[in-house]
Amino acid sequence: MKVKAFKMLVIAAIILAVPYTALAAEECDDFEKKVEVVEYELTSEMETEKYVSDEKLVTPRSSSKPNLFHDLSERYYVLSFPNVTEYTYSLVYFKPDSLGRVSIYTNTIESEGKRIAIRLYQKSGDICVSSWYGDPQPIRGLGYSNLQASENYYFKFEVYEASSINGIGYIHYPDNSIPVD
Repeated sequence: MKVKAFKMLVIAAIILAVPYTALAAEECDDFEKKVEVVEYELTSEMETEKYVSDEKLVTPRSSSKPNLFHDLSERYYVLSFPNVTEYTYSLVYFKPDSLGRVSIYTNTIESEGKRIAIRLYQKSGDICVSSWYGDPQPIRGLGYSNLQASENYYFKFEVYEASSINGIGYIHYPDNSIPVD
C-alpha cells in the first residue's frame, strides 16, 4: 500500500512540474545561458543619420507568428514599426549564419527613451531562446550568437515601459552591411 501511495506522489509531482517547465521556456529562462546577446555601441554620432531608410521594401508588422521565410544571406530584412502599442512579430522567420549568429540594428527604433522587450524565438516549438530589455536607440543594435545554424528563428517586439514602438529596424548577419546613405 505504501509503494502505491509513493508512486501516486511521484506522478503528482511530475504533473505539477510540467506546466512550470513549459512556462520557464516561454520566459526564456532555460535558454538565456546558451544564447549570447551583445549590445553593439554606436561608433559615431553620424551613424544615426546614415541608417535612415526610405526604401519601398519596408514590410508591415504582424500580430501573428511569422509563416514566411526570408534568406538573410541574400539581403537584410527591414522591420517597420508604425505605432505598435502592445507587441508585434517579425513578419518572417530566418536562419542564423553558418556560425549560429544573427544581428538586429535597433538605433532607428523609437521607444520614447523607455525600455522595450525584444525576444528571439526558435520557430520549431515556438521556444523563447533570449530576451533583451532596454532602450533600442542609444545602441547600434544587438548581436546573437550560439544559435543552432540548422534552426529557424523569429523576433517578437513588446512595449514594456514605453507606450509605443515606432521606426524601422534591420535583421541581418553580423558580416553583412545594412544600407548606408
